[in-house]
Amino acid sequence: NETIYNYLNKINLSEKDWIKFDSRANELGIDLIVMCNDQYSFEFSKKLNVKNYVVSAASFLEVDLVEEIVKYNSNVILRTGGATIKEVDDLVGFILGINSLSKISLLAGIQLYPTPIEELHLASLHTFSDRYNQHEITIGLADHIDGDHPFAIHLPVLALAYGAQILEKHITTNRQEKLEDYEAALSIEQFTTFVDYVRAAEQAI
Repeated sequence: NETIYNYLNKINLSEKDWIKFDSRANELGIDLIVMCNDQYSFEFSKKLNVKNYVVSAASFLEVDLVEEIVKYNSNVILRTGGATIKEVDDLVGFILGINSLSKISLLAGIQLYPTPIEELHLASLHTFSDRYNQHEITIGLADHIDGDHPFAIHLPVLALAYGAQILEKHITTNRQEKLEDYEAALSIEQFTTFVDYVRAAEQAI
């Protein structure tokens, strides 16, 4: 009978946890890329070693927040799943209007967890590549295929051939435990194999 809010509040990292996580990531040379969905989270993120900020489609109209993020760190990733092309156009223009040298990455993806194979639409990456090539915008894929699917570690790699330079994959410590977000997540072992495929594909392409 627990509410979603209470459940998420229970599993969220505390600020102290985030600072420990940030310190450990820094020790391991892992970039910290964060998605702040409100002003408070953004202000807190300034205490961390953030390399990139992610803006979800749900925040595309939060122009005050987006403006503050871009003025603080103009290396932004826009998750376009759930947004219209016009909304993407408008936000790209808005960001470049704030800082014409902003480094923008567009992360395409279907907001279905998990995403059926036939809904991946990898060829749609060409739409972004063709539409924004004059701005030197990086294209990527946010993949949410069922982690149990036999091709979960293979199919996202095809996005590289369509120009993707970023691949988002969710990770869970143990798929059998069915923890939060496990449906579209790879186990640690699966993720290791997935990275091997990506590196081999990069060489082949």
